[in-house]
Amino acid sequence: MPASGIGYLSPVAQLNSTARSPGSADAITGFTGSMPFVYLHAIWFACWFAFGVEKFPYGLLTMIVSLEAIFLTAFVMISQ
Repeated sequence: MPASGIGYLSPVAQLNSTARSPGSADAITGFTGSMPFVYLHAIWFACWFAFGVEKFPYGLLTMIVSLEAIFLTAFVMISQ
């Protein structure tokens, strides 16, 4: 390691800088960052409310959306 520490990368940082994210994570992140994804969710929520899948306060819908957010966060982190 240089005395100043400048230009030194730890072994973990070296692995992270050379690692490629899986193509599936990039594909999922690319789709979820698009307008068709937004439109799909707008339609999904409208149908959920219109067809009365469940009553207010929508506990099942909240759980589904929360799980989706957890997984999408992981895919974004993998693709970075």
